[in-house]
Amino acid sequence: MKLVRFLLIASLIVMSQPALAGEMAQPGLEHRIRQAEQVLKQAGRNSARWHNRRARIERDVHDIAYLIERAMKAGDRATTAEYAREAHNLLERAINRGHFHPDDVAPIANELRGLVEPNM
Repeated sequence: MKLVRFLLIASLIVMSQPALAGEMAQPGLEHRIRQAEQVLKQAGRNSARWHNRRARIERDVHDIAYLIERAMKAGDRATTAEYAREAHNLLERAINRGHFHPDDVAPIANELRGLVEPNM
């Protein structure tokens, strides 16, 4: 009984804080961000250049994942499109450097295109 009471009070406190409440209301969003990061990490590990350019590939993964997170959490359409455009540019550069195979990151590229141009 005390545990239930504690959990109820804790949830009321969290939901009373707007910043935390917004993030808790979007659990699917957090899942999509983590999933995108996992796809990028796996694509990096599958790269032929993984062993000799590992640090640079990991940096690309981090930078792209950060921009994807910012794009998905942005408050307005213009900011979302700007972050998504930057993430897409970094992804294209990483593909051109051979850090990712285009087929491995195709879902990420499609998601970013959708954020930049939602009518596609």
